[in-house]
Order: sequence, then structure tokens, then C-alpha cells
Amino acid sequence: MTEPSRLRTTSTPDAPAGAPLSQALRAAAVAAVSSWLPLVLVAVVGWAGSARTTVGWDAALGVGSLAWVAAHLGSLRSGGTTLSLTPLLLTALPLAACSVAARTLAGAVETDRTPRVGWLGGMRSGVARLLGIFVLAYAVLGAVVALHAASMPVGPSWPSTLLGVVALPVVGVLVGLRHAWSRPAFAPSWHDHAAVLLPSAVRRGLAVGPRGVGALLLAGLLPVVASFVAHLSRVRDLTAALDAGALGNAVLAVVQLGWLPDAAAWGLSWLAGPGFSVGLGSTYTWRQAQSGLLPMVPVLGALPDNGPLPWWTALAGLVPVLVGALVARWAVSRLPALSTLSAKAQAAGAAWLATVLGSLVVLALASGSLGAKALVAVGPHLWQTTLALAGELGLGVLVVLGLTWRRYH
Repeated sequence: MTEPSRLRTTSTPDAPAGAPLSQALRAAAVAAVSSWLPLVLVAVVGWAGSARTTVGWDAALGVGSLAWVAAHLGSLRSGGTTLSLTPLLLTALPLAACSVAARTLAGAVETDRTPRVGWLGGMRSGVARLLGIFVLAYAVLGAVVALHAASMPVGPSWPSTLLGVVALPVVGVLVGLRHAWSRPAFAPSWHDHAAVLLPSAVRRGLAVGPRGVGALLLAGLLPVVASFVAHLSRVRDLTAALDAGALGNAVLAVVQLGWLPDAAAWGLSWLAGPGFSVGLGSTYTWRQAQSGLLPMVPVLGALPDNGPLPWWTALAGLVPVLVGALVARWAVSRLPALSTLSAKAQAAGAAWLATVLGSLVVLALASGSLGAKALVAVGPHLWQTTLALAGELGLGVLVVLGLTWRRYH
């Protein structure tokens, strides 16, 4: 249990109030600017390389700000049309920037000796203030960028935008300072409660979750790449039809790469069985491919041709089973060799749960809207895919646990 001395207010003098404030503000500014500038640069290059543009460079800056908002899970609206399919590869840019910026605060977190706050699990007040200022400053800067984006004909949706500019720095803090907050001294009371509620085997299994989600997304890329290669000529024809020029085509390719993780999630939903849709009336599963009205996006030319698919495509469902076996193996390998069968089952079960929940989050983020009417809903069939993945991953976990049980007997 928590020792009283660990939560007791210390008599050590606080650090100067301005030091953590300026450090947090500087880190937030660096994170926001370093994630905004690359997107603006791509937009400006695209504007400069377009021979038929009728807008000024300020519009290119606005497009960069719109891309920054979209990267923060913000929806874009124009009249009655909503664009809410998040380019997840772009989301990785501000997330990485926030993580790196938060890591620069690690020294201040480690050396802070301000009084502990009981309702925050014993976290030191200076640490809470430092991290709170970082998140708040980033959110304010994000609102400024969103205001700039609002000057465009396509503007941000404020509820989703404000949620995104708060959520991403919070996740960035969790990732960037993961080594600090995983130590008991960070928030002693919360750490003790977690140790009581979650056995060591469960905690080690949960840590495998992100690795399992990554393996599933890599698996989801397999059918995406295969279909892209098979329909490369059609993608080229659609690109040529846009007549964007060499530089414009390069910028278009970079922009489309922003949705690469989304495509991997769609491929994962296809591997799982329920599949995905790209607009009203379309469906892509093991059994058939049926397209609907598609926007003029060249990469969508890689979608399979309409009609039934060969029977052997159903064997794709074995891929999530193999990933489930890998997840269980990774979880079990994190335990001491002489751990009990029960502990190994707990670790494998926790890894399965973390992978399923992580997949649910990714599948949800890879769903959205590409327009109005027929394109109002695109992406994986969320709940059916999650349930199918849970069963397929669970089967792989059970196979590994069964083999482990045989070794014990």
C-alpha cells in the first residue's frame, strides 16, 4: 500500500514559477509549429507547381491549415458536405511532435519536488501544472490554426477540431513520458491501486496490445498492396486524367499517402471477413466486390473489379488467427520461464483484449465521410469487423495456450 510519506507534502522549496511555465509553452509551440509547417510546405509546393491556379499563396497556407485540422481528427465542412475521413498518417505527424516535445519536459518532471496532490494519485502539483500548461497551450495554438482554416470555403467542424487539439497532446504526453509515469514515484496512489487490481502478468500482457495492433495493420496492408499492383494501370489512367503535371502528380501522391493507415484498416476489415464499403451500395468482402459512386481519387482505382471473388480468398481469414497466435506468444514470452499456466493465460488474455480494443479504435478512426449522399459513410463495418477479429484472434490465442498446456502435461 502507499506509504504516508510518499503522499506527504514536502518542505522542499518549489521551483521558480516561471521556469516550468516557459518550458511548457515553448514545448507546445515547437510541437504545433513543427507539425504545421510540413503540411503548409506541401500545400505551397502544390500551389506553385499548378499552372492553372487562380488563387494566391495565402490560400495555399489555408489548405495547409485545413490539412493540420484534419490530422487532428477534425471534420471539414462545406455547405451540407462533410469530410471526416481522417488521414491517419498525417495524424502521426502532430502525435510524434507532441511526444518529442513532451519528452523535453522529462527532466522537469523528474526533478520536481513540489507538494503532492492526493486527488491526482499523489502526482506532484508542479508536474500537473507543467503538463496542463503544455496541453492547454497546444490547444490554444490549435484553435488559432483552426481559425485560420475557417477563412477557407471549406471550414473546420469546431466540436471535432477542439476535441482533437486537446486529445492529441494528451496522448503525446502519455507516449513521450511513458517511462516517467510508469514509475511508482509519478503517482504513487494510482500505481498502488493498479498493482492491486492488475496482476503483473496482466500488465505485461496489456503492454503487447500496441504491437498486436501494428501487426494487424501490417497484415491489412497485404491485400491493399496486392490490389494496387494488380490495378496499377487503372490508377495511372485516373492520375493522367487529372492532368496535374509532374509536380502536381507528386503532391497528389503524397496527399494520398496520408490515408495509407486507413487503407490498411480497410484491408484488415477485409481479412477479418465483414469487409468495408466505399459509399452507398458498395461492399468489399471475401465473397464479392461491389462498387458504388466513387470520387475522382486515383488510388481508389485499385479497388477490386465488381463481381464474385474466388473461393480461396476466404483463406485470408487465417491471417488474423496467425496474428492472434503471435500476440499470445509475445505475451507469454514476457513472463519468467517458470511462470504458472494461469499467469501465462492471464498475459495472453490481456494481450488479446488490448489488441481487440486497439483495433476497434483504429477501425473507428478509419471510418468517416467523403462527401454527401452516397459517400456519407465509408470505411470498415466497425462492429462486425471487431467481433470477427475478436473471434479470430482468440482462436490463435487458444492454439498457443493449448500448446503451452501440452508442455505442462
